[in-house]
Amino acid sequence: DGLTSMTLLLLAMQLTGSVASVAATLVTIELPVVTVGLASGVMVDRWERRRVMIASDLLRTVGVLGFVLVGSIDTLPLLFILAFAQSTVGTFFSPARTAFVASILPAEELFPANALSQLTRVMATVLGGAAAGALVGLTGQFAPAFVFDALTFLASVVLVSLVTARSRPTLQATSGRGAAGMVLEL
Repeated sequence: DGLTSMTLLLLAMQLTGSVASVAATLVTIELPVVTVGLASGVMVDRWERRRVMIASDLLRTVGVLGFVLVGSIDTLPLLFILAFAQSTVGTFFSPARTAFVASILPAEELFPANALSQLTRVMATVLGGAAAGALVGLTGQFAPAFVFDALTFLASVVLVSLVTARSRPTLQATSGRGAAGMVLEL
């Protein structure tokens, strides 16, 4: 996401030369996080997490490749539509990933796994932005950055599909203890 987000900001600036369009692009990317993102976790809890993650990444692959069609100021509305759609779909991936990780690891490994997940997410955002600058700077074009990011989403689809989740005890099966082993008082 960091790769595409930075590339979109650079593309908006090149197409318009306007800081306002860069700000509008950033708002378009972040708006779903604070709107749809509030409900996506609740919805993901009702669905099979692996399928949500795979569907999310397949849709984001198509969305990112759609940005290749944005090449002039006339196609700027397409940039906003695709950016909003991609960000919206991404709000479903994150809670599905968090729940999926919880389903495949023992409770004692969740804290380090979540810490590592957060660290890698932040690093991917930073490195993605740097990669966007490098790809756009070296090639003078935006398409290579979008194609590369689409490939990362496809790689994620493959990797997620290879992970097997074992079933964890349900709340009732733990005799009053939650998944982390804490006593639940009802």
